Amino acid sequence: MLTLGRRVSETSEIVGLVLPYMRELSMRTNLTCHLAILGETEAVHLEKVVARRHLNGDNTKAIGDCSPLHSSSLGKALLAWQSKESRASLLGKLKLQKYSSTTITGRDRVIAELNKIQERGFSLDDQETSIGRRCVGSVILDPLGNAKVALSLSGRASEITDSRVQGFANELMETAHKISLHFERERIELSLIRNVQRE
Repeated sequence: MLTLGRRVSETSEIVGLVLPYMRELSMRTNLTCHLAILGETEAVHLEKVVARRHLNGDNTKAIGDCSPLHSSSLGKALLAWQSKESRASLLGKLKLQKYSSTTITGRDRVIAELNKIQERGFSLDDQETSIGRRCVGSVILDPLGNAKVALSLSGRASEITDSRVQGFANELMETAHKISLHFERERIELSLIRNVQRE
């Protein structure tokens, strides 16, 4: 109970700080916004703001649910910004399960995808975790460059079309940057937050 309480305390400040940004981003894009923290082998959802038009029919991940690191936008963003050693350790633990025909499962292809994410600044889940759903993700960095939390925008593939991916990604990255600057002002160091384990 003490360990669980400490984890709640460690993450509650983060959620409280990020939530206003999430609400504003979701309202501006009309997409569902998710916040997740790096787990041992998954991205663990800490908070979400559901798009207004989906309030009565939301079927995206709930708070406490987990998303795979190799196929979800949140997971790929978190993996991409780990140190070389940490990334190798995490990849060594993953089963690289195939969820759809577009899921990347080869280790070399996953590494290539992570390098591409670093170059362009955002990740994309192109129906790799759930058919019919696309998500863009961006990591949030603390003043020391630590990456343990990430933000995403989620919607139907018909909403996040090829022509709109970059626009949504730009909105997301701008918000993630604002949050990173807020972390810097508040001197929040993500290195002090322990990875959340699935109980």
